[in-house]
Amino acid sequence: MRLDNKVALVTGAASGFGKGIAATFAREGARVAIIDIDGEAARAAAASVSNTAIAVRCDVSRRADVDAAVNATVDAFGAIDILVNNAGMSHVRRPMLEVEEVEFDRLMAVNVKSIFLFAHAVVPRMRKQKSGVIINIGSTAGIRPVMAETPLLPTFMGGDSPELRAQFKATVPLGRFATIDDVANAALFLASDEASFLTGNVLEVDGGRCV
Repeated sequence: MRLDNKVALVTGAASGFGKGIAATFAREGARVAIIDIDGEAARAAAASVSNTAIAVRCDVSRRADVDAAVNATVDAFGAIDILVNNAGMSHVRRPMLEVEEVEFDRLMAVNVKSIFLFAHAVVPRMRKQKSGVIINIGSTAGIRPVMAETPLLPTFMGGDSPELRAQFKATVPLGRFATIDDVANAALFLASDEASFLTGNVLEVDGGRCV
């Protein structure tokens, strides 16, 4: 198995990309920490992913929560080999001047500050281990997916209708949304030994949309 005996911490892992990544990693031998702000959903996801997975409720924008999640993972598994910064949110698609400041602040805290906080909490441990992989989903380093069938899809589109779906699919040369497996398999590659000489890359999982 490609991740045998590895320990992976995946944020936003109670649903969507995060849950798919966690399940794929577990299938490939990793022990997984399911990190999510919805504790009940995290526990349900952990139970469905693996009988060794743990669930930790965490607001990724809060340093105390992040430190506690990292400590819980290390207490359970002894190390962290793979960190997947997947947790994310968005405001409903609309003109920028209609976006409230509180929405923008929360978006930056969850999507950007969380990466900073997890880096501070995890990277020193990885340096001591002299190994580790960090994957950022939807960021400027890691995996950049096109829209997919996740709970955030209506938010990104500004609604949900056959017309909106057709409009967005028309921007993708391969003619469909990404699937959770598309992104999970890309994350698996980056976390595996096959990608050991890659660093700082952005893997576009977007059906050619960026071309």
